[in-house]
Amino acid sequence: MLIIVIKGQKGVVFLLLTGTAVATNSLFFSLRQSSTLPYSHYPFDLLIGITALSAYWFTQYFQTTLQTERLSVKLQKEIHTKDDFLANTSHELRNPLHGMMSIAQTLLVKQDQHLEEKNNDDLKLLLTIGNHMSYMLDDLLDLVQLKEKTLRLQPKPINVYNLASGVKNMFLFMLKGKPVELIINISKDLPPVLADETRLIQIFTNLIHNAIKFTEKGSITIDAEMVEKKCISR
Repeated sequence: MLIIVIKGQKGVVFLLLTGTAVATNSLFFSLRQSSTLPYSHYPFDLLIGITALSAYWFTQYFQTTLQTERLSVKLQKEIHTKDDFLANTSHELRNPLHGMMSIAQTLLVKQDQHLEEKNNDDLKLLLTIGNHMSYMLDDLLDLVQLKEKTLRLQPKPINVYNLASGVKNMFLFMLKGKPVELIINISKDLPPVLADETRLIQIFTNLIHNAIKFTEKGSITIDAEMVEKKCISR
């Protein structure tokens, strides 16, 4: 009871009743053993003690349930705050990133003949890394939309070879100095597939990124073929 009072928990009265009932029953039991009482003793005090102890545990159970509900509500608010932060951060990062990419693209187009080869390659690398970061920001926004169930797919015919080649170019900077070759083994004549272009790029990006990350040496091959009028990529 002292520990419960120190912790500020409720239910001390029920424990006090339980303790009193047990003490009373023990006292009458001792008196009955040492002497003959003029009346019979019925264990009503034990019944009261059991009832009070049960009431204490029910009180603790309801308090724990209410606390769990409050924590759940607080957690939902924190999750919503985190999602808002991710969405706002993604939007704030997207604008300067696209501005940097536009400047680099303009320099690359207008001054392609006047730039040194190394500078030209550096601009292309900057655009590649910028595109990769842009897709990462899109992933963050999609994560928020998935949780809010507002994500919408926009399927359309897509040339898998062109898409895979574009994704490959984004990861060429990760392969510099690494004995790993990224191979696109997809026929240019492969019929287009019906898919959401953004989601398909995300799939290719995640798969290739993980493959490069966990491949020390060798080759990574992206292959696609027609199987029973269906395009199978691997």
